Amino acid sequence: TMMKSLILLAILAVAMATVEQNEVLGKEDESRPRRCCLPPTLQMNVGGSEAYEVEGTSTHGLVKFVANYGMISKEGLVAVRTADPVTYKPLQRLVMDYKNQVLYNITGDNCTKSTFKAPFPEMCIPESAEYKASFYLGGGWHTLHVDYWVYKNASLQLEEALTFTRNCYPISSDTSIVMGKVRAVIISGYSDIIDHISDPTLFQVPDSCKNKAATDSHNISKQPLSHKALFMRI
Repeated sequence: TMMKSLILLAILAVAMATVEQNEVLGKEDESRPRRCCLPPTLQMNVGGSEAYEVEGTSTHGLVKFVANYGMISKEGLVAVRTADPVTYKPLQRLVMDYKNQVLYNITGDNCTKSTFKAPFPEMCIPESAEYKASFYLGGGWHTLHVDYWVYKNASLQLEEALTFTRNCYPISSDTSIVMGKVRAVIISGYSDIIDHISDPTLFQVPDSCKNKAATDSHNISKQPLSHKALFMRI
C-alpha cells in the first residue's frame, strides 16, 4: 500500500556522513568537516514519525514507526524490519540483494520475491550537500559533537536536514519529499549504531522464498535509488 511504502521510505532513509572518524566527546578537530561515507557494515535502530497528505483529496495523517536496519556492503545486502511502535511486535521485513538484484518482502509466514535493477548505493554525502554548522548535543562531560548538513534535489522534490557525529554516524534526519500526489514530511532518529551485524536474522530469507520464481521487476524507477540521494527508497 502507499502508506507502507511511505513508512519504508522513511525507515530506509539512511543519510550519508561528514568527516573522518575521530573521538566524539569534544576531542575531535574543530575545523570544517569533510565529507565521508557510512561504515561499509552497519546496524542500527530507527524511529520517528511521518506526516503526509494526498493532493486533491482529504487523505492525510500521521504515522509513527520503529525499525531495525542493517547493511553489508561487501555482500550487497540491505535489510529493514519494521515493528509496531507501541508493542514492538515485528510487522514486516525487506531484504534487498543487490548482487542478484532480488527483493524479498517477508510478512509473517508470507514472502514475495521480485527483481529490480539498481546499483548498490554509495552511502556518502553528495557533493551538492551544504554544510551549515557544528554544535554539541547534551552538556557537561556528556556531550556529542555533531555536524549539520542540508541536501536539496529539485528533480526528486526532496529536501533533507541531516545531523551526524564526527565519526560519520547519523543522529537525525528531517525529510520533505513529494512522490506523485503524495507529500510527506519524515522525522527520523537513529540509535544503537554499530559497525557490525549483531542480529543476522535481519538478512535471513526462507529457502522456500529463495527458490520460488521471482515476480515481475519491482518498479523503483519512479522512486529513484540514486548514488546522489541521501537515502534509499523502495
